[in-house]
Amino acid sequence: LADVADGDALVALPSSGLHSNGFSLVRRVVAAAGAAYDAPPPFDSPHATLAAALLEPTTIYVGPVLAALRAERGAVRALAHITGGGLTDNLPRVLPARATAALDAAAWRVP
Repeated sequence: LADVADGDALVALPSSGLHSNGFSLVRRVVAAAGAAYDAPPPFDSPHATLAAALLEPTTIYVGPVLAALRAERGAVRALAHITGGGLTDNLPRVLPARATAALDAAAWRVP
């Protein structure tokens, strides 16, 4: 964390879908919505059922991460794996004490 400094840029890799850490939340949302796993997904998907859409394999990020690490030695100062706790729980883990991160959600491309 000593290398992270004011003015550093945050770079995100887009998620290809739900990852295993997100399924506790998925089960709660499906139950709360009264959705059926054998029904069509309530979002754009090539899959016939919600279950099939949720089980779509996700991207493995090691390739892009290794490329970034190798591109310029020392340019990547920290990595955060955004899991079930989302940005608010996971991003602070790679920030020095009393540091903050400014995120512009309006700049994100939402699928």
